[in-house]
Amino acid sequence: MSILRPGSMRSHGGQIAFPGGAREDNDLTPWETACRETYEEIGLDGRFLKFLGVAPIEDVLVSGFKVVPIVVEVEKTMEESDLVLNEDEVDRVILLNPNSISGTPEIKRGLYMGVEYSYPIYPLCEKISLWGASARMFRNVDRLGFFRRLRSFERSFFQAS
Repeated sequence: MSILRPGSMRSHGGQIAFPGGAREDNDLTPWETACRETYEEIGLDGRFLKFLGVAPIEDVLVSGFKVVPIVVEVEKTMEESDLVLNEDEVDRVILLNPNSISGTPEIKRGLYMGVEYSYPIYPLCEKISLWGASARMFRNVDRLGFFRRLRSFERSFFQAS
């Protein structure tokens, strides 16, 4: 299973993010954007993605993006070696089981241009954490029950950019 999100290396470089990116003229739907971006970034063909649903739109305060989180199941057993990373956009891929991530993350609060906001922090591995908008999307997907419905699910794709 993977969560795909539109984003931007220029705006969010160095952050843990899900595959995704901005809509292009050829993309008629967020699903098409998600499939195209996933293939461009990590070489995972959309033919192996099964659409499961959409999580709530995420407003990213710092960049002004409105992210449409598409939730999919990967219908093929994948190993890290199966992926082809776009080195301009992805430093590495972190594969993990979402059931191993704590359901009660630490909550951080911030202030940006006079607006207060909060975000969860989920420790992942190797002193790496999922935080900010990506962590809020992960929490929403968890709260919607996608992970509980996919007990046969083994790994989730996170990309470190």
